[in-house]
Amino acid sequence: MQPAEQPPQGFQWDPSTGQGGPVQNQMIQGQVPTTPTVPNYATPMMGGGLHGPPPSTNATAALVISLVGIVGGFIFWLPALFSIVSLVMANSALKITAQYPNHPDHGTAKAAQILSWIVIGILILGVVLIGLFVLFLLTL
Repeated sequence: MQPAEQPPQGFQWDPSTGQGGPVQNQMIQGQVPTTPTVPNYATPMMGGGLHGPPPSTNATAALVISLVGIVGGFIFWLPALFSIVSLVMANSALKITAQYPNHPDHGTAKAAQILSWIVIGILILGVVLIGLFVLFLLTL
């Protein structure tokens, strides 16, 4: 190519090889890419495992059961026992979320665990107070 001649459109000089050629995959500003960008969940990570969506947990169900236990526990004693089931479910969900950093259900599982312990504490306190009240009535 002579110095006065212009290179064809799309031609780019590569200084590392000393050759030129057409530019591949050139994107004009404002142009929408033709291939959709979808996260590749089968890309191997540094640990050798596969990166995928985090597994689902029962954190939401545990939170709902603990809320039923806290609301129903003040009306009847039986729903407060649901908190024991909720605590088991929340602990199971926390084991799963601990294996995956930034798991979206971690906060929900932690909230269910805290609410379950609060309801169990209120349940134990209520049983102790009723027991003390019965002992007080028996001593009269």
